[in-house]
Amino acid sequence: MPESGAATMYSGGVNIMRGTLLFGATVLLVLLFSGAGEASGLYYIKAEATQPNGTTGFGTTKEVVPAIGSISDAKLQRDGKLVDVVGVVTHVTEGLFWIESPDRSSGIGVIGGFPRPARDQIVRVRGTMTTEGFERKIRIEAEEVEFVDSPPISIKPLAMPNRSVGGGDFNYDPLLGSGQKGAPGSSGLNNIGLLVRTFGGYAGNADSYYMIDDGSAPRVIPNIRILLDTDVPFRPSQYVMATGI
Repeated sequence: MPESGAATMYSGGVNIMRGTLLFGATVLLVLLFSGAGEASGLYYIKAEATQPNGTTGFGTTKEVVPAIGSISDAKLQRDGKLVDVVGVVTHVTEGLFWIESPDRSSGIGVIGGFPRPARDQIVRVRGTMTTEGFERKIRIEAEEVEFVDSPPISIKPLAMPNRSVGGGDFNYDPLLGSGQKGAPGSSGLNNIGLLVRTFGGYAGNADSYYMIDDGSAPRVIPNIRILLDTDVPFRPSQYVMATGI
């Protein structure tokens, strides 16, 4: 290890740290800010060592310092990429919870993690991107949930007609799996992972789902399907307000 030295990162730049190993070799550490296409704040470290006899060797590691980025940034990464985000908890189920940006610009599901957060808490999560079905999520290991010391925030659901639920694609690349695929037949801004609210008349059941339809997109998209956490009876032709993710 170097005897002394310090490194400071500059956004979009390069910083160099030099040191001397105990057996006489010198080491050069180069910290590089990530290039385009990477999540905000991912860095690369290149180490080059020179022996007293002039022999050199080098190696490069990637993504060793993922700085805090936005949820939207995280969704731009392909599966397996390391991300680090902060968000407000909007819903919690067994082994899974969702977080959302305070400005309601983006939301994402988080798989695993301990301790289990509660609704409205602000948390920082570090994990790897994954895809379940067509929904992008973050998979984290135990004890990778950090509670931010800040008053809780109650996120209000974003109201929209049925035709906008899910939205269109968000920088979706089917080859890389990066971005977020939109809902079939839907249009507008992608809102997969967001807490939303929509309305419609009860249109029947399909498997374990209830279906509603507000008439906003006839023959364009299928009826909105609702999966309930609790058993709530629906009456024929009843008009329903549904809030969820």
